[in-house]
Amino acid sequence: MKITGSSKKLVRILGGASGLLLALTLVLFSAMPVLAVPQLPHRFDGSVTINGSSAPVGVQVSASISDVAETFSVTTDSSGNYYALHIKGDDPDTPVKEGGVSGDTINFFIAGVAADTGTFSSGSFTVLNLSVTLTSPSMTTNAATSVTTSGATLNGNLSSLGTATTVNVSFEYGTTTSYGSTTIAAAKTAAGTFAASITGLTASTTYHFRAKADGGIHGSANGSDMTFTTSTASVVGDGGGGGGGGGVPTLDTNLFGTTGSFTITSTGIVQKEINATSADGKLTITIPKNTKALNKYGNPLSSLTAKPDDTPPPPPEDANIIGLAYDFGPVGATFNPPITLTWSYDPNNLPEGVAEEDLVIAYYDEATGKWVELDGVVDTVNNKITASVSHFTNFAIIGTAKLAPVTPTPTPAPTPTPAPTPAPTPTPAPTPAPTPTPAPTPTPTPTPTPAPAPAPAPTPAPTPTPTNWGLIGGSIAGVIVIIALLVYFLWWRRRLA
Repeated sequence: MKITGSSKKLVRILGGASGLLLALTLVLFSAMPVLAVPQLPHRFDGSVTINGSSAPVGVQVSASISDVAETFSVTTDSSGNYYALHIKGDDPDTPVKEGGVSGDTINFFIAGVAADTGTFSSGSFTVLNLSVTLTSPSMTTNAATSVTTSGATLNGNLSSLGTATTVNVSFEYGTTTSYGSTTIAAAKTAAGTFAASITGLTASTTYHFRAKADGGIHGSANGSDMTFTTSTASVVGDGGGGGGGGGVPTLDTNLFGTTGSFTITSTGIVQKEINATSADGKLTITIPKNTKALNKYGNPLSSLTAKPDDTPPPPPEDANIIGLAYDFGPVGATFNPPITLTWSYDPNNLPEGVAEEDLVIAYYDEATGKWVELDGVVDTVNNKITASVSHFTNFAIIGTAKLAPVTPTPTPAPTPTPAPTPAPTPTPAPTPAPTPTPAPTPTPTPTPTPAPAPAPAPTPAPTPTPTNWGLIGGSIAGVIVIIALLVYFLWWRRRLA
């Protein structure tokens, strides 16, 4: 077969076009960025030993690479092992190094203390058993300072943190070496002295104390036991019995007709528990030892009185005073902590409408002219009420008659009568039923409004434009192959001619 001149011209045109396309393809592919393959993670597993023993559960195992900001960590299980500590591989196409590159040195830590090293290898798995020696902090107890009748300042020195980065320090103290009280712990990140002030101590009493350091998994330490003795309380005169050198300070009492005398310090601390019961045996007052008893001017009390009040202030409306009211003096006396009143009552003598559980102990507030209820506990089994009292004035048991709720109950009964009258109204209710005509109206409203709103949200996703380079290059290569085949076919036909 003979190829005509026009066919030769077509072959030359197609050959030139294929060469041009081939050159364009080479330019495009040379301009495409070459993406590096990210490093795969390196997994480490193994056991953890601390001071020769398996680590307890929950100990942190961490790893870091010097030029990587992130720290990788897991915790130990109940067998003292750590599993699946994945060291992330670096992605070379990001500006910051965020993981390991093959050959990087990995530093391992147990509870923040250097344990061992490893070498990063992309996609590898390594069993690496870790061990470390942890040391506990060191602590000494220093002498107490600022000792008073009721307080002192305890001192200590944290001489070393050991291998810990933070140590909690505190003091134990008490009247024996069993201590029993502890100050609030304070965190220290460096060695040095520390102190804590304690109050509420008893005068002329020897106290034991020691400093404590708690470094958690790193261990704890106690300083040696030391002692101090609180000062002797200075005394106040009771104002009685003719001058001369001050005698033993006393708090004179006349409670329910029984007199007594009790020691009290210059700060108002009662040195012995005071108990007194009324003549009828129904009311008991208890003032515990070490209660601070002051008068209304803030000075230590010198006397206490309690007697029946024959003409108490009137109770609130619909309320009754149950039994006797009592007048406690001096008015304005205060007690810290509050003292206890225990008051008995006879349930058979309660007025009509007064329930036992509604009984309260109340005091009369002279400033407002009202009875004020106290928080208390009613024991309906033993017929007693107990309440705490922080000051002296008039006290009584108050019972409120709850007759009011009985009357409202008949009143709601007539209200149901209007209910039968609307009974005929259900008959018109079927008439609105045939109005199904409004049913088509709901259909147009929901359709247009909500549907278009969510549509624009997914639009910002078309950022994967880089993948089009492969598609363009493949398309161009396909075109070149087709043209090359066509040229080859024409050339082959020419030879056959």
